[in-house]
Amino acid sequence: MADHGTPGTAVEPHEERVDSPGSAVVLPDSEQIPNPGFPPFRPRVSDLDPKKAKANERRVAWLFVLSMVGSVGAIAAYIVFPITSGDRSPCV
Repeated sequence: MADHGTPGTAVEPHEERVDSPGSAVVLPDSEQIPNPGFPPFRPRVSDLDPKKAKANERRVAWLFVLSMVGSVGAIAAYIVFPITSGDRSPCV
């Protein structure tokens, strides 16, 4: 049986892994992409006011609920008003 470090443990000692320096890609200064000139970040109102952030969170949640209700309504309408071969489009 091999010596596995501290008696009573199953942990084997190992050497720290060192990556080779050739595994990264660094562009020379002449080929680096210049700064596109984005303006500095301006905090939104909801970033500064927790009440506004909570209101925005509720608004987004209600939009998801509205999306689910609309999806169920579209499926129900498809079942209640089936499309048959004799139907004509009201636009024609």
